[in-house]
Amino acid sequence: MKKRFAGTAAAAALLLGCPVAASAAVDYSRIIENEAAYIAGLAQPSGAIVSSRTAKVKMTVAGGVCTTGSGDDYYKIEPYQANLAVLGMLEHPSAANLQTAKDWIGWYVGHANAPDYNGLDGTVYVHYAKVSDGTEVHCGKYDSTDSYSATFMSVLKKYAEAGGDTAYLNANRSAIETIADVMIDNQQSDGLTWAKPDYRIKYLMDNAEVYDGFGSIAWLETNVFGDAAKAADYAARQASVQTGIETLLWQPTFGKYKHYYYTSPSVSTNWTTFYADATSQLWPMMFGALSPASSRASDLYDTFNDYHPGWSSMNNPTGFPWSNLTLAAAMLDDRSRVDNFMASARSNFFENNHPYPWYNNQSGFAIRAAKLMRNKTNIAYQQHVTASSNAADASRLTDGDLLNDWTGAATNAEWVRIDLGSPRSFNRLVLKWDADYADQYKVQVSDDGVTFADVHTESAGDGGTDEIDTAVQSKRYVKLLLTHRSGSGGASLKEVEVYASEGPNLALGGSATASSNGGTASQAVDGSVTSRWESAASDNQWYRIDLGSMKTINRVAIDWLRAGYDIAYSIQLSDDDVAYTTVYSTTTGDGGMDDIRFAAANARYVKLLLTTRASGSAKASIWEAGVYYDPF
Repeated sequence: MKKRFAGTAAAAALLLGCPVAASAAVDYSRIIENEAAYIAGLAQPSGAIVSSRTAKVKMTVAGGVCTTGSGDDYYKIEPYQANLAVLGMLEHPSAANLQTAKDWIGWYVGHANAPDYNGLDGTVYVHYAKVSDGTEVHCGKYDSTDSYSATFMSVLKKYAEAGGDTAYLNANRSAIETIADVMIDNQQSDGLTWAKPDYRIKYLMDNAEVYDGFGSIAWLETNVFGDAAKAADYAARQASVQTGIETLLWQPTFGKYKHYYYTSPSVSTNWTTFYADATSQLWPMMFGALSPASSRASDLYDTFNDYHPGWSSMNNPTGFPWSNLTLAAAMLDDRSRVDNFMASARSNFFENNHPYPWYNNQSGFAIRAAKLMRNKTNIAYQQHVTASSNAADASRLTDGDLLNDWTGAATNAEWVRIDLGSPRSFNRLVLKWDADYADQYKVQVSDDGVTFADVHTESAGDGGTDEIDTAVQSKRYVKLLLTHRSGSGGASLKEVEVYASEGPNLALGGSATASSNGGTASQAVDGSVTSRWESAASDNQWYRIDLGSMKTINRVAIDWLRAGYDIAYSIQLSDDDVAYTTVYSTTTGDGGMDDIRFAAANARYVKLLLTTRASGSAKASIWEAGVYYDPF
């Protein structure tokens, strides 16, 4: 089903109980901060950034020959993956993260070949760090040369833009240009680059990355190195890449790109093949070679979702999460699929020690998508703020920067007021406190900025992040009245975010029973993504939630364990736990996060009838089951 729908088609979809993804309460800023910290935590003392600490390679190394399958445990250092990880980490450019990025840059420059086995200077091999002592080795191999160079240039540009040490870049200018020229070494007269000299395939994904790489080094030549002539040369090469993509890879008759070019017409790109045929169609937009505002970009994205609707639930044939695609979704304002993916990633990866098959670059893309989606959907973003004190710093509350704050005076009568510019509908606020916070405060709203009404009162705040659900408001002004401080100093806030979001989870903390393993049924309504309920190892199970009283509901969200879900199941509602009405059923469930809307109904009991387990799922297992009434 396409994401874009309107009018009667949408209404029909809801009435029929079609599984339309809904916006979950995703804390984008939490993803930005935590995943950046995860990437930084993958850094070795040498500056290398390993792909994962939960996925290790067992191998022996002798005489420059690596043999896998036995021997010592090693972490993999994949330069391409690390580059994409650091790109995301730099969306949260703390001093520590800037240092981690600088160390990575130094590692990459220090490990550039001169020359490699193809005779090229500036390439970098895949390396491995021994788990026991950090010793690093390589096996004289790389996956590509064009993309490694290109994504490293993207890192350098982002590092400089984020406030990195440009003197350090200037000191390493010669080495950086040698690495950049690897793209030139692979570029052919048609503008496209080979993956590597001994693998003369011109991939769409690689060339989209090279497009951004040439643009990045051109920017560095202009803004850091001050060399207009070299900037113009790199910019011209960037233009020739785009010409090559348009003339050799774009197929206007079929409305899609070739996913690679060897000799025409040697390749047939099939939308049904997830990787690389279908996924590559999104790469030109993701790396700047195609405008997200173009009809081609939206058509390609819609077609991709038609053929691969399960990707946002991590259901794809590769077995990997593919958070890369959330960046494309965010660029095209597809909040539902971004949120669907992030909710599933939270339980399966973000807060579960990032197990295999999660790699560092997956966090990099997740950060970029989360920040883009936050800034597009947070209606307080970059809006005008006034405050009772330190007014010059008040704008920090809506600037999207999690590394600065506003601090009030040391009184119990401080306030901040956000002008949304016009009356806006919202029902959720996210407050990001610094170390000192207000443990008592009120959220107030107003039409005119003069007369305010309370919509939330907090009497026992504990700092950190406060996520506040309110009744639906349509107001221009939002005010925080800080009535008591946690300490002797002034309360400090990093960000105030305002959203139109779903209503509260009516199942949270409620009563749940099940056909089997009933003692753990409550673990799927406890709000924790580190505990779950799982059924017996058989079909025809059920899981039932008692909401405690009659509620109006129109949405159920089921967060399945990736390896434990039902392909066929139904959702039923009842007011007496005797007579049930089915509001949704499917025989094509794909796991991950199922976010299901139906016509609003009154019920006390919600039952999941789990009739058929998916192939490979020994048991049905649910991290969390949420029940909602969504007003939007």
